[in-house]
Formats: sequence, C-alpha cells, structure tokens
Amino acid sequence: MKYKLFLCVLVLIILINPSFGNLLKSNNEIQLIKPINGIYIFKIPNNSNFEVLPYVSDNLITNRDVFNITKSKLVINAGFFDPNNQITTSNVVINQKLVADLKENENLTKNKEILPYLNKISNRGEFRIKNVKNKIKYDICYPYDAIEKNETIIHSIQAGPIILPVMDLEKEFFILKDENGKIIRESASVLQKRARSVVALKKNSNDLYFIIISKENPMSLPQLQRILMSFGFEKALNLDGGPSTSINFKDFEIFSSNNTPRKLKSFLIVK
Repeated sequence: MKYKLFLCVLVLIILINPSFGNLLKSNNEIQLIKPINGIYIFKIPNNSNFEVLPYVSDNLITNRDVFNITKSKLVINAGFFDPNNQITTSNVVINQKLVADLKENENLTKNKEILPYLNKISNRGEFRIKNVKNKIKYDICYPYDAIEKNETIIHSIQAGPIILPVMDLEKEFFILKDENGKIIRESASVLQKRARSVVALKKNSNDLYFIIISKENPMSLPQLQRILMSFGFEKALNLDGGPSTSINFKDFEIFSSNNTPRKLKSFLIVK
C-alpha cells in the first residue's frame, strides 16, 4: 500500500513539475550541454547505466571506428602516441593490467635528449577509475600519487598536463626552460591555440565530464584553465589535442583534423 502511494505521489510530482521528470531523465542519459563558442561539454552520470574505461588499439584507428566497433554510447580520444612508430607515449591500465607502456617506446627510452626527463614524462597526469567500497569513483592525479587502503585502481589512462587544480607545465615536461627562464622546448603545443580534449570533475559530484574545445575556438592551456575554472570544475586533465581532438556520441561527431578523422592509439569509451 505504501509503495503504491509513493508511486502515485511521484507521478503527481512529475505531472505538476516537468523539470523533475527532466532531472530523472538527465541522470540516466549522457547530456550534451548547449555548446558555447565552440566549447562542447558532455556530462556522464556516475551510475550503473554507464561504464567508462580505456580502449587501446594495436594499430592506429579513428575515433569513429572505435565508436562503431565497440558499439559504445560515447568515445573520445585520450592518450598521446608516437605517429612515427604507432607506439604509445602514455601509460594505460585496463582491468588492473598495464596494456600500454610508454617505456616500451624506444623513441623515448633511447632518445638522449629525452632520457634525462623520462621520469617526468612517466609522471604526467592521469585519469583514474577506482573501486572504493564497491562504488566507482573518478580521479585526476599524478601516476606516482598513492591510493587509500580501501581503493583499487581498475582503469587509468595517462595524458596531461593536469589543468586543474594546479597546472605545472615544467613538472610534467611539457615545457623546458634554460637557466635564464627562457622556454627552449614545448610539447603538445600547450602554449599555442589548438583544439583540445579534456576530462574533468566537479566538487561534491561523482559525475564525469568530457569537454571538447573545437577548432572553431582553439585555445592555449592557460586560456583553457581560466575557462574551466569559470565553469566550476575542480579537477581537469588535458588529453591529446590538436588534430587528435575527436568525439563520437550518437549521430554527433567532432574531429579537428582536416577532411577525415585522424587515426589514434588510445581512447576513453562509455558503454
């Protein structure tokens, strides 16, 4: 009797207040928030309707192809890779197993100019999917950061740099300065205006956000940091950007390479 009464009250609330029904709907669907000046924000509710995990291809493949092959609800480009040898330059863990190891890339490990900074590259920011007391939790941190006793890292994917809460381009070896403070090396065009892909989190929320900065309104990472702060994000991680920027969701597609989507190595998929 109490259950029937609850259902009647719930139906009445939805009929009287349609926005309540929209709230229930939004918790069970991926939301594409209305684009603003070439900025696209996708909200993925953290519940049992969705599973977020990395995907790594043996050979380079487009975001669109991964979307079709995996029959996912959403696919976004993720970690960095070396287009010359098609090997990852970002570590990826799936089901607690390291499936992509940047230290297997000889263009990194045998490059005399890079070798002194390999430890910094290995500690570039990563996105973690954790099991915490049988609940899925998302986090953005450094790979060398420890986890709590009650936590297990199920999946993770490295990219970088961390944009929020604090961005340190030197710490993650995206810029290198000489003794006079002059920038003598820049990676991933972090200071240039480029299309961008981002994974982000809000305070006191378990939901996940993917953000695309399209080539309609390219940004440097310092510019993007200010934008993300204005949107209320607490943590944010830059994914591979520029021509790699791509996302597929239902019939909606964005890619920032010319004419056809760029072939990539690793992705984040939502099942």
